Amino acid sequence: MNYLVVGQHRYNSADSWREHLIFSSDKELTDEELERKFYMHWVYKFSEECDGAEDGWTEDDYIEFFEENDGDAIVDYILKTEEPVSYTHLRAHET
Repeated sequence: MNYLVVGQHRYNSADSWREHLIFSSDKELTDEELERKFYMHWVYKFSEECDGAEDGWTEDDYIEFFEENDGDAIVDYILKTEEPVSYTHLRAHET
């Protein structure tokens, strides 16, 4: 199953950015699982870009660090399909 997840993320009190992520899975994922994957993608991406993250942190440590820096990620739209999601397909859902 292939998924296109469209949402927004922000941190450090900046305006939010619209983002598109594509996920594939052998099993069907629930909306809650996809929302969690989208959120955690931005949690870890933020931590990679900052010098404050430390080795040995748990998932909860990364989430706390993200949220302490005004981090948030919200899913606006989820497309589920058995067909591969291409860039052209992605662009069609932007409008």
